[in-house]
Amino acid sequence: GGKVSFTHIIGYAIVQAIRDYVPRMNNSYVEGPNGEPRLVAPAEINLGLAIDKEKPDGSRSLIVACIRDAGSRSFSEFVALYDELVRKAASNKLTPDDFAGVTVTLTNPGTIGTERSVPRLMPGQGVIVGVGSLAYPTEFAAADPRTIADLGISKVMTISSTYDHRIIQGAESGIFLKRVHDLLVGEENFYESIFESIGVPYTAVHWRVDENPVDREESMISKQMQVANLINMYRVRGHLIANLDPLAAEPPKMHPELDPATYGLTIWDLDREFLTGLERGVYAMVGGTERMKLGKILGVLRDAYCRTIGIEYTHIQSVEEKRWIQEKVEGAPTKLPVDEQRHILDRLNAAEALEKFLATKWMGQKRFGLEGAESTIAVLDAILDQAANEKMSGAVLGMAHRGRLNVLVNIVGKSYEQLFKEFEGHVDPDSIQGSGDVKYHLGQTGTFQARSGATIPVELAANPSHLEAVNPVVEGMVRAKMDQIGLDAAPSGRFPVLPVLLHGDAAFAGQGVVAETLNLSLIKGYRVGGTIHLIINNQLGFTTAPSAARSSEYCTDVAKTVQAPIFHVNGDDPEACVRVARLALEYRQRFNKDVVIDMVCYRRHGHNEGDDPSYTQPIMYRQIEARRSVRKLFTEALVRRGDISIEEAEQALVDFNSKLQTALEATRLSAPDAEVIALPHPPAAGVLPHVATGVPQAQLDRIHEALNTWPENFTVHPKLAKQFAARTAMYEGGEIDWALAEAFAFGSLLAEGTSVRLTGQDSRRGTFSHRHSTLVDYNNGNEHLLLSGLETDETKFWIYDSLLSEYAVLGFEYGYSVTNPQAMVLWEAQFGDFLNGAQIIIDQFIVSAENKWHQHSGLVMLLPHGFEGQGPEHS
Repeated sequence: GGKVSFTHIIGYAIVQAIRDYVPRMNNSYVEGPNGEPRLVAPAEINLGLAIDKEKPDGSRSLIVACIRDAGSRSFSEFVALYDELVRKAASNKLTPDDFAGVTVTLTNPGTIGTERSVPRLMPGQGVIVGVGSLAYPTEFAAADPRTIADLGISKVMTISSTYDHRIIQGAESGIFLKRVHDLLVGEENFYESIFESIGVPYTAVHWRVDENPVDREESMISKQMQVANLINMYRVRGHLIANLDPLAAEPPKMHPELDPATYGLTIWDLDREFLTGLERGVYAMVGGTERMKLGKILGVLRDAYCRTIGIEYTHIQSVEEKRWIQEKVEGAPTKLPVDEQRHILDRLNAAEALEKFLATKWMGQKRFGLEGAESTIAVLDAILDQAANEKMSGAVLGMAHRGRLNVLVNIVGKSYEQLFKEFEGHVDPDSIQGSGDVKYHLGQTGTFQARSGATIPVELAANPSHLEAVNPVVEGMVRAKMDQIGLDAAPSGRFPVLPVLLHGDAAFAGQGVVAETLNLSLIKGYRVGGTIHLIINNQLGFTTAPSAARSSEYCTDVAKTVQAPIFHVNGDDPEACVRVARLALEYRQRFNKDVVIDMVCYRRHGHNEGDDPSYTQPIMYRQIEARRSVRKLFTEALVRRGDISIEEAEQALVDFNSKLQTALEATRLSAPDAEVIALPHPPAAGVLPHVATGVPQAQLDRIHEALNTWPENFTVHPKLAKQFAARTAMYEGGEIDWALAEAFAFGSLLAEGTSVRLTGQDSRRGTFSHRHSTLVDYNNGNEHLLLSGLETDETKFWIYDSLLSEYAVLGFEYGYSVTNPQAMVLWEAQFGDFLNGAQIIIDQFIVSAENKWHQHSGLVMLLPHGFEGQGPEHS
């Protein structure tokens, strides 16, 4: 989270050179009580930092504070100790102990422009090192920067060593300075060790001879091609070295396709300008700038693709979509305004406070907490905040059990009291006895309020324990809501209802219904304008490691089948999570396609709170146990930046806990008497009264006419024309077959104001070539829906051929029927025998949802079968 300066690196190089090559530079000369000379050889290198301080009267003083045992420190430890001394000096908090024991001193007058100096040796020390300014040689000080880059002129710095000649020889001082020089130009893997220590996933650029001949046109053309290749590979492969895993012990290794050295580019090329693209080119210019120094190009690309966000999007065929993503992320600011950071912290406080409160008050109860993935709340909050501000008509969420209670309360708006009643086991005395369901399966409707005050209706769909089964149900619910609104009348665009699906990493890769639902996304009869998929990537499926859960690199690879962009993000960087959330919604609104957020995080407890995950993942769970929560990490980051005080942050958490305690006390005060139980089921109504379903002959004649009416100049298939003629003769003779009876039923419903939706494999024609609801012109392929003449502005006839799926398609139609009970919704199996391909939807929703969730559906399943003699699979 801090900045590494040249002085950090120089100081570390000095310590390494003394420790590994010239330890005598750490010695000192003293005189005994009687003046006898003595050589002191300290066991540790204690590096003194000369710190310049301005006094209140404007005068200046120099103090020397000590980094103790600097030789045993890693670079990250060295920097932390260095910065701590500087902070203490700035706030006048240095103690006498901070000055004691210095063996080597570093002074850097170069920071105020001194080119070179010979500092005075301090008593009791063997050497003091002076560092001059880092600047171009005087003769090039006023040269054009491009000329300097072309000539390969580097900035230079003078380092001097003032040493005690009584104990240190001139040759030793010379060797010492030579070793410092060698380290600073990258020998002995100096920068590799630094990068490893501070978690930089890049290969250090090494000193080498420049390749830039005077007649350099051909050389620059070649380099320009290599820079173009490098830019492309960062867009394609940058995600491979992104810092995505909060639990990673070390950063990902540098990928060779992302290393400038692979392309023959050297340290000298970093200051040279190259084309990044063309303004009217196929792809975006890096950072929106046509020409840029290579070092700056790499900085922009690494910020976009290799920090805590990694993006996969080059599998998308659309040039427009790829360019849009490039323009959105390359050169974009990585930090949010302070007020937004505070809001994120507020959401993290709410998420963590709820989980800790439930864990404390109801120990042992299963709640499938969100601990380790609290950024989920910040992500959903950002998506819905933006959706509300865009005046979208609603949002439907689908998710499994992990974090569901937290989402219900902090996103959907379920009150603390409602939730606590379920934990207390209170029974609503007005409810009917039924099987019920566990609290982390229940659905809920609510209203989400954005920070601006705008609101959006939100519904969390009820779901069973069968992972991902709710996905197509949510899509069907969204399509029904949009059909009810009327797409053309929606104020917020063509697809005004937003589906958001939350997944687990193992389930997203493992459950086939995920691929089936993705496959629905761009098909006419099922399209909802794009779904935002948020994967809570615990890097674990119950006890199953990723290596046993999938064959792909990422759990998200299945989403590439529909060319969805995939945003991988580190769940311990809530700011990055929020930026990705907003980008995902913006992409969905712009292109009306699915988009995936892969939030890499962890699960602090087992699969449930009573499970011990350390049986199978002992190392992982030791790391998790030692890790501070994302709320604490984010709070510390804001405090370091000075954006909030630690007292403010902790008080916010206390306030949330107070709200929760107050709600619990109110819940317990309002508890029903112990003997109250739910009402018994009402007695069965018995045989329902007869309902007249007949329609007047004149209405049947009108429907029959619609079945035989098509546009002028429309050519019906010759065979079909004969069948229609035979059907007409049959009807006029007072007879009808199954297909005609079905058409009359649909037509009469349309006439009475009931919309009809029928889908299934080959349903427009019918598996047995019997329905022919949609005609295809024999000459030009134009289509005509036969019953369309009976539609009105309020009443529609929808019939679609489905993809070759039973599971997802039946789930979609179930969700549609629940949300739009005024419509006749039908699903047709290609053959009745294939019904069991959708068995999970039948068992977990159609058969049992009324008892579990008081959810009603009028879905009709058509299961055609017959005696064709095709054996047990088709009869």
